[in-house]
Amino acid sequence: MNTVWLLAALVSPVEASAPALEAKSVEAVIRSGMRFEGTPYRFGADVESSDAVDCSSLVLKAFKSVGLVLPRIAWRQALVGQLIGADQLRRGDRLYFKLTDRPVPIDHTALYLGDGLMLHAWPATGVAVVPFADFRDWFRYARR
Repeated sequence: MNTVWLLAALVSPVEASAPALEAKSVEAVIRSGMRFEGTPYRFGADVESSDAVDCSSLVLKAFKSVGLVLPRIAWRQALVGQLIGADQLRRGDRLYFKLTDRPVPIDHTALYLGDGLMLHAWPATGVAVVPFADFRDWFRYARR
């Protein structure tokens, strides 16, 4: 059985769907995420704090700003919304990656900003805008 589908069975119906964002909401999500640029990275960061974030708390906070609640962990966020391939990316799409040998199907997430750029939280840089191409080899899929 495909690992992602096996994990999908663990997600509640509320988490299994997310409405598409209107253009103005996409821009609000991106503005919210960009407010964290320069914020330090801390794995497992408290979502109620703005002192530090990890990749999934950054994405969670950006979407919460427009009233959409995502799961706390990247691999669970990766199960929510419409599946998108790299050739269909639009501003505000959530990007999902497999970077490590941790026993989860997805271990990193970011916000696609358009023009080949993404916003993510990374141990070495904190929250930063970087080229999507730098992480393309580890990209698995996106969600909208």
